[in-house]
Amino acid sequence: MGQIETVRKEAACYSESDIRPGQPGRPAPAQDIGNTWNDFRDCKQYEELVMRKIRNSGIRKSWRGLSVTLRSRIAIAGWFAVIAVLALAPRAWAVGTYEFVRQWPADQWAFIYPTGVATDSSGHVYVADYSSHCVRKFAATGEYLRTLGRNGTADGEFSGPFGIAVDGSDNVYVADTENHRIQKFDGNGAWLFTFGGYGNGDGEFYRPTGVTVDVSGNVYVADSANHRIQKFDSNGVFLGKWGDFGPGDGQFSTPGGVATDAAGNVYVADVDNNRIQKFSAGGIVQPPAYTMGCGGVAFSRPHALAVDGPGNLYVSDYENGRIHKLNSGGTCQFEWATSGPPLGVDLDASGNLYVAESSRAVVEVFAPDNTTPVATWPPFGAGQFNWPYGVAVTAGGTMYVADSRNNRIQKFDADGAFVMEWGSSGGGNDQFLLPVGLALDKDGNVYVTDRDNQRIQKFSPAGTYLRTFGGAGQLTLPNDVAVNASGYVYVADYGGNSVAVFDPDGTYSGALTGGLGIVAPTGVAVDGDGNVYVSGSASSLDYCIQKFDWNGEFVMSWGSSGTGEGQFTQPVGVVVDGFGNVYVAEWGNARVQKFDPDGRFMTSWGSWGGGPGQFQEPTMAAVDGLCNVYVADPDNHRIQKFTSTDTDDDGISNVDEGFDDPDEDGIPNYLDRDSDNDGVSDEEEHALNTDPYDPAHPDTLPLHAWPLLLMMLFVMLAGAGRCKCWTLRGRH
Repeated sequence: MGQIETVRKEAACYSESDIRPGQPGRPAPAQDIGNTWNDFRDCKQYEELVMRKIRNSGIRKSWRGLSVTLRSRIAIAGWFAVIAVLALAPRAWAVGTYEFVRQWPADQWAFIYPTGVATDSSGHVYVADYSSHCVRKFAATGEYLRTLGRNGTADGEFSGPFGIAVDGSDNVYVADTENHRIQKFDGNGAWLFTFGGYGNGDGEFYRPTGVTVDVSGNVYVADSANHRIQKFDSNGVFLGKWGDFGPGDGQFSTPGGVATDAAGNVYVADVDNNRIQKFSAGGIVQPPAYTMGCGGVAFSRPHALAVDGPGNLYVSDYENGRIHKLNSGGTCQFEWATSGPPLGVDLDASGNLYVAESSRAVVEVFAPDNTTPVATWPPFGAGQFNWPYGVAVTAGGTMYVADSRNNRIQKFDADGAFVMEWGSSGGGNDQFLLPVGLALDKDGNVYVTDRDNQRIQKFSPAGTYLRTFGGAGQLTLPNDVAVNASGYVYVADYGGNSVAVFDPDGTYSGALTGGLGIVAPTGVAVDGDGNVYVSGSASSLDYCIQKFDWNGEFVMSWGSSGTGEGQFTQPVGVVVDGFGNVYVAEWGNARVQKFDPDGRFMTSWGSWGGGPGQFQEPTMAAVDGLCNVYVADPDNHRIQKFTSTDTDDDGISNVDEGFDDPDEDGIPNYLDRDSDNDGVSDEEEHALNTDPYDPAHPDTLPLHAWPLLLMMLFVMLAGAGRCKCWTLRGRH
């Protein structure tokens, strides 16, 4: 208990420079009663100092000299005045909705699940992104050019586009898989027409995945769930079909990619039969099927195909993680090992090979017969991310991002500019194997959950390695980390079904227990009072948030499995702002929910997608000193920033109040004035840790409360006068 009490007192006294990510600074307790309520973090401390000054001032003596009746009337009138003022004052729990402010990187076009790739005669590259429901077009250099389509069922919209092909006139055909149709666009991205529809009749489809065009303009479609190939002319008119379900020659089990050579032969990736079949242009099977790749390796779920000018066949061998180059007779010519399981493949006029790797959400580019990629799209340089899972922000807006699949940490300044990065793949100091969670201590040091190395690493704000916490035997798949004001480290150990606690020197000191039972925790946060919040599951609930005090005693829980307000589906990140409000990033519901300190639902925002304010399985969140919320959106490969549309609940949005800096003096508009008309600029109040838009700690009474307060004071004094006369008459 002694250590816990020491920690509690220390937590009550740290200053603005000593902040935890996303939590406004707490001013140190004042040494005299002349300071405002903002100078205190402890109600009892403030009360004791107030009573001391009352005793020294003689106020209590004067008050006792009044009659009981007079004191009662004054007290009643005073209470009415206080109640009225509080009723009009801003409410700490009030909140508007949240709106998108910006994202990192600013020109985000990253893939979510790329499946198909095709090139045109000018070297442009088209990539079908199944989960983004669109097709992206790039220059041969990788420069993003445009996006075709969006999620939907209308003309030009997609639902899970998978395969893609380009004809001799640079028209683009897209297998719109979940809409069970093929759509055709011109080279400028304009929609031309659609053919097909759900069914198993001629010209109908059930989840078409592969599409190709021969030299005559005929279109071949792998009608995947109908286990057949269909042939159309360039206008989408049905010409023929072949195949049915089975393992025999000419039969299929989920046909995927399809390609044609200069002679008109048609090659089909028979995915679940683990083979490639060859047919004439009229659909006559030409056995034997190709079942072996290079090195005597049997194909395992081959997905996509491409054919070059001489007739060599390129096969994306999905489960084996390889590309095989075979001649027209099926003999191995060359092979590549890809960084992830390959799906779509295509060749440009120069023989460069483009490979869509859905699991890594990238496209790799290989020079002819070269095993090392010459480029990776998106280009994961400074400021770019590959599955950013964790985010932490200082009160001033400096941001750190766990760029998970790049095994590094990136740092950005308050203006969003890239500052530095550190880390690489490995198990040594300053190396990571899937970093995910981040936290900052009161000195600005950075703590990283190095998940697959089963440890926490600590770094200085400049990225210098300082210490390791945990390791095998103490942590199993740590997912998130939080640090309290005294440097105690809390780790949400997903694999260990616990929240592990470490002393500041790295010594393991136990784990949180009790409550509803901690099962597969995904997130952990600590508030300014030292309470610990844990997201994940419990023994008796699928999903919930649990709250523990400094001593590790269970306080409360809220939430259950579901999609409604206050319910959760796979909650991951949890963070607490300076007012004690709790934000939860939900992986399964693609949203962020906000709760008050007692777990009451306040608001939520977000939906599925890749647009501003949308998410694909959001993970972690952070809050800066102005209560802006930063959300890691890993499958969209970005970080998004949001602000409340009406932080002070005064009916005026933050945008209208001005978060910009039009006069470029370094002070945002909402601080560059005297909002409460007290003679002290908002900038000066901000520097003193007071905030005219902070409803929890206003430095003065709201301006609109003064008339009512004066009126109540007049009534109180008038009542006091009448009371005095009645009392004197009674004495005589």
